[in-house]
Amino acid sequence: MGAPFHDIALYAPTFYKPCTPEYREEKSLYNYISDLYIVCMHGYKPPNITRVCIEPSYYNIWNRTWKNGSLRTIAVDFNYEAFLSLKISDKYKYVLDVIQEAMLKLSEEYNWDKNVFEKAYEEIIANDFRFKIDYPAKMSKDKKKIANVSLEKHKQQLP
Repeated sequence: MGAPFHDIALYAPTFYKPCTPEYREEKSLYNYISDLYIVCMHGYKPPNITRVCIEPSYYNIWNRTWKNGSLRTIAVDFNYEAFLSLKISDKYKYVLDVIQEAMLKLSEEYNWDKNVFEKAYEEIIANDFRFKIDYPAKMSKDKKKIANVSLEKHKQQLP
């Protein structure tokens, strides 16, 4: 089976210096959508892939995707000025659209199941970017207690 699919990394340009609060906020938004997208793939693993990198800075420079072992790298359009002008709720949708475009292009090129990505996109929109995973309940070894874990991430609040 190999390693699981675990990462979609968006390396979009930024005006902010690393380690500033604005930089971290922007990167957190990208990571939130990426993690949510992977969760909504419900365990689907593209064949022989563990990670996808999205490199907008190479858009219109690269004429193909790049392979390096289990990593795939693709360049898609990301208009940073347009992104900055959006309200926070629209920024979520913009980043999701960029990730969706990249994954659909990769699915065409590498013959992945495109329906998984379309369903993930629809699920994220339908749930209004809500990120919550409820893990199944587990019983203690002495069979006297039961507990379950719920993981929830919160998106940034509207200004």
